[in-house]
Amino acid sequence: MQQRDDHLLHGVSILVVEDEVVFRQQLLAFLIQQGAMVGAVGDGEAALEAIGQQHYDIILMDLIMPKMGGVELLENLAHFSGTVVVISGKSTMADLRQVMALGASDFLVKPITDFKEITNTILTNLSMAEEHNLQMEFSEFSEHKAHFKANDVQASLVLQEIMPEPTQELMGYFCHYRLKGKACFPSLSKSTLTMWHF
Repeated sequence: MQQRDDHLLHGVSILVVEDEVVFRQQLLAFLIQQGAMVGAVGDGEAALEAIGQQHYDIILMDLIMPKMGGVELLENLAHFSGTVVVISGKSTMADLRQVMALGASDFLVKPITDFKEITNTILTNLSMAEEHNLQMEFSEFSEHKAHFKANDVQASLVLQEIMPEPTQELMGYFCHYRLKGKACFPSLSKSTLTMWHF
């Protein structure tokens, strides 16, 4: 079933870190209307607290905030596994380079006249993060495959652990497993009951 156009962010968890109350409330209302699960805080310290209590897929954050600003927050997000998008009116090339070097994925400049730009940015970054994760998993799989090709004994031990029992009884049938090349083929035979008469 397709999501309605106004629920493009269905199921996405987002933390808004913004000290400007009006903009924060506008952003919050828009993201909820888009189907996102949204938390909102006013500074970096509160953001770290929120991240410690709940998982977020995306952080949308300002740079200039009281208590702890965006740059310091980014420096404290080394273990955050989601995506960070900076939304700020402070937009020099030096700022952009700094936040990207600290791990931000994208940078939007205030004022934002069309909030759909935020939706598009979130969806693009989520898609890129998913693709990156798949590449990492494939790379890890390739490393394991190369390791087992070079180590026959370890490969045999792993194969023995994951192979099913050679013969299993399932619902009145015996299921026999045998290796043929690189595949494991099951075959069935009817179990026989021996009746003893006295």
